[in-house]
Amino acid sequence: MRYKQGKGDPSGFKFFMKKENISPGLIVRFVGNRLHVIFHLAGVFFFLRDLLQLYLDKYSRNTTSLRTALQKDLRNEVIMMQLRCLGLMGKFLTGPWMREFYANTTKRTDLQMIPHMHKCMSSLKNYQETR
Repeated sequence: MRYKQGKGDPSGFKFFMKKENISPGLIVRFVGNRLHVIFHLAGVFFFLRDLLQLYLDKYSRNTTSLRTALQKDLRNEVIMMQLRCLGLMGKFLTGPWMREFYANTTKRTDLQMIPHMHKCMSSLKNYQETR
């Protein structure tokens, strides 16, 4: 919907996002197999679902089956619950971890980040054991 002019309605979607004061950076470009990006996007789609439904129902010029599938999925409560759970995993598990690595406000080297990795692994093990 966002990046290929030949598919979907990227210019219309960008205009809609601007009109609704949604930062274009909120829906990050997905590259590779990065779970933290999937978790982030799941949370974004959960919280923006009403606006996304509005866009797809009233403003999107895309008439493909993808649009119809998205409209259906955004109204499916089971899918919305799954997106919510994934978003929470991003917020509380991978988000803080990745923020530490990407922002690196303490200017630590990769080797100095090893204790942080051990702490993350310990937190994940504790989480798993409490399930």
